[in-house]
Parts: sequence; structure tokens; C-alpha cells
Amino acid sequence: MGQEQSMSEFRKSVDWERIYHSKEFRRLKSNRMRFVVPAIIAVCMVFLFLWTVQSYIPALANVQLLGFINFSFLLTMILFPTIWLAGFAYTKYVERYVEPYEEGLLKTYGKKEAGHE
Repeated sequence: MGQEQSMSEFRKSVDWERIYHSKEFRRLKSNRMRFVVPAIIAVCMVFLFLWTVQSYIPALANVQLLGFINFSFLLTMILFPTIWLAGFAYTKYVERYVEPYEEGLLKTYGKKEAGHE
């Protein structure tokens, strides 16, 4: 309960409007997009490749690799680790390149000025 109250007080003490209009926040958003956009494109390309193979090259999709496992099944199973790796990579990217900007923003614009509420 005490922690929730302190978080509420923290949220009220931050000047979110000044942060939103700051140059640093725009840099933070563009920094995040440097990872997000290519990652989304890469994951979509994997899905598109899978869909293309299954739709237009069914002979390749039905090639048996090992027992009941065919090429299509293998491609589908690759999607799970692909998504997990994308999430892990995003977490590491945010820790390394985004959180320092966030901390700097909170230090710079963290407290509302007395007459600025």
C-alpha cells in the first residue's frame, strides 16, 4: 500500500507535459523506433516467407525432413523462437539504449516547478 502511494506521488510530481514536448523525448522515441521498425519488418518477413512457401510452393512445404516433421512444420516451429528472440533482443536494447534516456528525462524534468502545475 505504501509503495502504491509513493508511486502515485511520483506520477504527480513529474512534469509529463514538459517531458512530452522536450527534444530529449523525441530522441527517445526515435531511438526506440530504430529497433522496433526493423524488428517488426523482420518478423513480418518470416511470416510472409512461411505463408508464401505454404501457399505457392506446396511441394517444398510438404518435403518430409524427419519422420512426421515436414518443411512447413519446421518453419512454423521456427516462429516461436523467433518471437521469443525478438522479445529478448528488444528487452536488451531497451536496457542499453532507451533506459538511460528515460532516466535523464526524469532527472531533468522530474519535478514540477512550484507555479507550473
